[in-house]
Amino acid sequence: MSIQDFKLIFKENRKLLFSIFIGLIIIFYLFLFFYNGFKSEDASKEGLKKGDEISLENEKLTYINSYYDPDQKIFLIHLGINSVASLFDETNIKAELISQKDTSKIIKGKIKKPTQQILELKFDNVQKNYTLARVTLNHLSTMTDTQSSESFYLKHDSKLKKDFTNHDYKLISLNFKNDFLSSEIQSLNKEIIKFKKMIDHNKKVIEELSKDNSLLTDDEKMKVSSKIESLKSENEEHNKEIQERNELIQQREKQKEELNKQM
Repeated sequence: MSIQDFKLIFKENRKLLFSIFIGLIIIFYLFLFFYNGFKSEDASKEGLKKGDEISLENEKLTYINSYYDPDQKIFLIHLGINSVASLFDETNIKAELISQKDTSKIIKGKIKKPTQQILELKFDNVQKNYTLARVTLNHLSTMTDTQSSESFYLKHDSKLKKDFTNHDYKLISLNFKNDFLSSEIQSLNKEIIKFKKMIDHNKKVIEELSKDNSLLTDDEKMKVSSKIESLKSENEEHNKEIQERNELIQQREKQKEELNKQM
């Protein structure tokens, strides 16, 4: 076939060839979108770590653990409910799982609330080589009839060896509450340290401003005096904040003692 023949074929089928070319480009970019939409997450992290928090409907859930049974192909996830007043339960929470191995298959989860502090998500028929799981939680508000959702990525932490009993769920709840209280105490202590640093800083500024001011005008002296009083008031407020946090820490420590008696 001569060059002239190729030119003739191209000229007669230019629109068809152009459409095929555009189609191939679209397919290529769609492939990149679906592949990288999952692959980029895997490249940057391995999924949630124990203790990580998930925000849903202005509430916080804490990732406790995940399990996988390769024989029954069951993927099980335990999430801690941070708020004791939470309304999350089986009726308003739905869950879906997509594995990195097969992004076209959506697996519906079964929701269980074995205790007031625990949500259990169970997914069946998750293949052994799932690599990484993307889990999406959906919450339907019965008050406003609106839905919110949050997605996170997971690799299971433990092998599922047996069904959980009521006693197991109780221990998981107690351990979660104990860890949660410890985390709150740690955060409160960090806040106390922050306020103490602010107080020390203000004291140094007050000391500097209180030095010989004989060269200042009366107006400047009034401004300096006003600034000093303002810093002293700030320190009084900071001390109140420290006192409040110390009281909260004492409450949390007492709650931990009560929990330890049950464990």
